[in-house]
Amino acid sequence: MKRIALVLLLLLINALPNSAKAFVILPPECRSVGDKCLFENNLRYIFIYGHITYEEYDFFEKLDKYWKKDKPLPVVYVESSGGYAPVALFVGKILHERKGIVVSGNPITKTDGRECASACSVIAAGATERHLSHLGIHQAYKIQNACTKNERHVPVEQSFYQKLLDHLDYFEAGAKFREYYQYTRFEDMTDIYYWNKLKPEEQMIVEMGYHMDMTPDAKFEIFEQGRPFREISARQRFEFAIQQGSKGAIYDAIDYYTCEPVKENINYLVLARILELGSKSDPDAAYQLARYYEDGKIEGKSVSEAIEIYNQLSKQNHGEALHRLGLLHYEGRIIPKNYRKSVSLLERAAQQWEPAAFGSLCRVYMEHKAVHSNDVTAYKWCDLAIKKLDDSPEKQFAIEAIHKLADRMKDQQIDVATEAELPYYFPEIPAATHEYVAN
Repeated sequence: MKRIALVLLLLLINALPNSAKAFVILPPECRSVGDKCLFENNLRYIFIYGHITYEEYDFFEKLDKYWKKDKPLPVVYVESSGGYAPVALFVGKILHERKGIVVSGNPITKTDGRECASACSVIAAGATERHLSHLGIHQAYKIQNACTKNERHVPVEQSFYQKLLDHLDYFEAGAKFREYYQYTRFEDMTDIYYWNKLKPEEQMIVEMGYHMDMTPDAKFEIFEQGRPFREISARQRFEFAIQQGSKGAIYDAIDYYTCEPVKENINYLVLARILELGSKSDPDAAYQLARYYEDGKIEGKSVSEAIEIYNQLSKQNHGEALHRLGLLHYEGRIIPKNYRKSVSLLERAAQQWEPAAFGSLCRVYMEHKAVHSNDVTAYKWCDLAIKKLDDSPEKQFAIEAIHKLADRMKDQQIDVATEAELPYYFPEIPAATHEYVAN
């Protein structure tokens, strides 16, 4: 699992030092059946938890596509410190057009951590019915040089700032919300709470329309105040989300704990505990945990324990584990050298569309240590590596290798090689066009 590149912009609202990314958490009965509940329009609620990312974008895009237009959306519970602004605008737009309901609180713990800040508040602005106990407002900003010593926060461009204001007007979010947004700089936060000890008519959050009266036929719960969200550590948030079935939390934990300007400060022990929890349901988490074991990142864990995990995952045809085992057998440093087994494992990894396996097989066929010389097969693997790998030494090796091969091969041989590539063309995922903008 590679860290998601922070392409284009990162515009964040309320990037708290201990904030964890957001996860869409569904009711327990819907977690083990994929998108079945969504397709059948049978969701009791949607819970946005933590720091909002493109997981919410992807989920609400599917929701808007498959949820019947004449059926009310599930209530959206929120306990979030903010996140990416384009996601908030997108989700808010869907809630506005589908007359969505947003409610403070955690439907799993049945408590209210009183947190809907930044991008969360923009999402709430799009809803047509709001029952919030907290509203945190401030302007967006960009992160430059993320995860480096030169990381800094700067204001967003005027064009994006105006886009946010235009959306707030489209949402009919209210003049007071827009005013607070305009006059609260990104380094600050305007926090507005609902207090039970005050009369509703005396409270700004009520006046703004973000703490509405419940109708007699309301089909959602209002929860009692619980532990404040801001007192919950990043680790606790990750662990909670993983326990509730969020795979996104596993990958985001890796992102979060390895995003350090000084790499020796990474807390691998905490990360390992999170991955151990995630590995119970997700093979990718188990693989990443094994890599940390192999690299000696986790005190008390050995290479042999990593190999055991790789072997277990290889029985499940896990592409990365098959590739790793194949390389280890080829190199013969940690486990006995076994060329025959190495090639078999690498080919199995390639059958799982593991791009790294294409690069490794390109090298194997060019070095002739484990296989007999075969230019057609070598060309196939090297060409696949060039097409499927990101820029890397492996891709550069493949580029140089294919030039050598092309110089000595006939056109007919190259045609045979490229035709043999077809079974390894997995469905392409469109390149992300998201602006990593946070609010």
